Amino acid sequence: MPPRPPLLRDPQALEAEWPGPMPTYKKQGREPDMLRNRNPVLRERCTSVRHVLLAALLLAAPSITQSQGWTTHLPVSAYGFGGAVYDQTRQRFLLGGNREWDGTTLAESGARIPGVLPLLTYDIARRVVVSFGSDAEVNNDTHTFDGVTWTLRQPARRPAARFGSAVAYDAARQRVVLFGGGSNPHLGDTWEWDGTNWTELKPASSPAARTSHSMAYDPIAKRVVLYGGRTSAGLMSDTWEWDGTNWSMKTTTTSPNLFENAVMTFDPRKAEILLFGRSLSATSQELWSYKAGVWTRYAPNLQPNPAWRALGYDQRRRQITLFGHTPSIGFTIWEWDGTNWSVRRPPGAVVEPTTAPGHTFDSVRRTHVIFGGMAPTGGVLDDTCELAGTVWTKPATPTRPAGRMATALSYDLVRKRTILFGGRLITTAAPMADTWEWDGVTWARKTPSRSPTGVADHAMVYDNARRRTVLFGGYTSLGTNQVPPTPSDNTWEYDGSNWTQVMTTIKPPARGEFGMAFDAIRQRVVVFGGCDGTTYLADTWEFDGSTWRQASPVAVPSPRSRCTMTYDPSRGRVVLHGGKGGTPTNYIWLSDTWEYDGSNWSRIQTSGADVKDDLTMAYDTRASSIVMIGRFGTLHRLGTQPSIVRNGTGCSSTAAKPTLTANAPSIGTERLSYDVLSSLANAPCIYGISPLTQNLGLGSGCTLYVGSPLLTFGAVTNNAGFAELAFPLPFDPTLRGVSYHTQAFVLDPASPVLGLAFTNAVQTVIGN
Repeated sequence: MPPRPPLLRDPQALEAEWPGPMPTYKKQGREPDMLRNRNPVLRERCTSVRHVLLAALLLAAPSITQSQGWTTHLPVSAYGFGGAVYDQTRQRFLLGGNREWDGTTLAESGARIPGVLPLLTYDIARRVVVSFGSDAEVNNDTHTFDGVTWTLRQPARRPAARFGSAVAYDAARQRVVLFGGGSNPHLGDTWEWDGTNWTELKPASSPAARTSHSMAYDPIAKRVVLYGGRTSAGLMSDTWEWDGTNWSMKTTTTSPNLFENAVMTFDPRKAEILLFGRSLSATSQELWSYKAGVWTRYAPNLQPNPAWRALGYDQRRRQITLFGHTPSIGFTIWEWDGTNWSVRRPPGAVVEPTTAPGHTFDSVRRTHVIFGGMAPTGGVLDDTCELAGTVWTKPATPTRPAGRMATALSYDLVRKRTILFGGRLITTAAPMADTWEWDGVTWARKTPSRSPTGVADHAMVYDNARRRTVLFGGYTSLGTNQVPPTPSDNTWEYDGSNWTQVMTTIKPPARGEFGMAFDAIRQRVVVFGGCDGTTYLADTWEFDGSTWRQASPVAVPSPRSRCTMTYDPSRGRVVLHGGKGGTPTNYIWLSDTWEYDGSNWSRIQTSGADVKDDLTMAYDTRASSIVMIGRFGTLHRLGTQPSIVRNGTGCSSTAAKPTLTANAPSIGTERLSYDVLSSLANAPCIYGISPLTQNLGLGSGCTLYVGSPLLTFGAVTNNAGFAELAFPLPFDPTLRGVSYHTQAFVLDPASPVLGLAFTNAVQTVIGN
């Protein structure tokens, strides 16, 4: 027997600390021991799992080499999806993309669903999610997800690539059933997946070839039910049932009216199939039930009306859940109680996809302020959006500037106002020349006695030393396809009352679409790049309030326009990212990040995916990091990259080796979860979390990977051998870069090692 680890203590505390009734077990030479935190101060601090990471900080986690990069967060309000499937083992919905909904929180998943808009269903017998094809990419790939990894399967045969098909899981026959879809022409074939191969069936009768139909499985009748869709003859409202051998058409006295792309699921509470979608005879959407061959329409008080939708049954909460997204409303979750709909998760503020908005950071309220930009329809917006941490809001502004793009914003720290000047409509050649101020509640138009001429694609920054807003450059006319825009080389300052033009002997060449930031330590305005109307530039200029000076750095970024720049006070550097490279008529979006120390530019080597598009950037004191904002309100934070690294393997004498996995850990994450999979059913489980790691072999293939001191939390596995430890990560920059290790231990009376089954370990690094 290997020596007893010092952090394992006597079993008397075991029963008191399990989260539920203590199960009985048979002794195997030694009773199972409880992994327990021995530090009483930390035990008191960690009475809730919400405090576990703060406790990890107190445990003085050793510093690690952290990967710097851009961490991307898509706001929930803008989240679109292609479908949803309920993972019955892990008791949560997987939404198209990489989101999970457990009935309470919508969290980023550690495993992204492969493809775009795939067909999704859950294989109960094999406890895996099955994904087929992709409506966007039109392929015929089959993937399965075991709760940890998506695996591309390689069956001997498979259906042809298609779009607009439908699948359902036949629980009695343990088969995934697929019917129809679009190719050229419509398809009317029936296929089944048995977990290894696809088999095409040749039923004597079958629905007409079609796309955009709906399917669900009725476990009472043991039939797959198909409704509607679009055939070569048009929309259909027919109902069919599949018994594993043949399709049979059902004649119904009433039925939904020609639904297309409706969603279906089975509601076990009333033993009925529910169908939700938009009827051609109604402007709103309808909910119907199908039971014993009869369609019945519901008439709830609240009627959701999303543009995109997915429907499923939440076994944990015993609720029908509807996921919907509408561009003007955002992402919303509803629940159906059998009589009425209720909003389970209301939508957040909708941030429309914009190009060239105005952006600055209000350092007093610690809020990003965004105004205007180009709308997805091609017009311009007059919305004011604010971002505080991870929360978007859209304040009501009865009085506000006219809609525009290519405007400039800066924040006056002394007067506590956001300043807006200029910009342009898309269809006019006359840029605007109005000045506005935003105090966080109200927009007020200012009437200075002097003002710059109308300008767009200019830049403004606030000079903290001289208490002035500095404006430089921009285009005074927009030009056409044949005539380039007219750039400006003017410098103006705004003191809160009037604009004053600054006349200098030396100044940068005229330009628009450049980067500009204020270096607070050196008290200089820094300008880089831009476009003079025909050519992209790569020069660096500095302005000290009276004189412009061209800098001569050894290394410089390549020529570009529309780069975004800000000052990072934590490192005393001006940071530049991306922009357009090449030429105005043949450009590419760049994804490189640079910093300027007052003498030279140096490239920041960043990990992770490339970030390139029309972006704006500011230093966020709330997040203690640089934040870029892109279309849909997508956030990119520069700093520590989050990571989850698995270490070692588990051990068990009774079941398969249990596995521990986790999702992406970034500050502000709604749910960071540690999932135990493939373990014993209905067994107590202990999670151990420590800043330290070890590799202590205990015999029989069991290894203790977490070191002491140790924080512990309890759970109980469900019928599928699954347990979860979950908690939100607060939006607290002090958590960024924290590294800790997690391992789980499940009560296994047959195990010769401490009466426990061990999982692998997971090292977590919290990122931006």
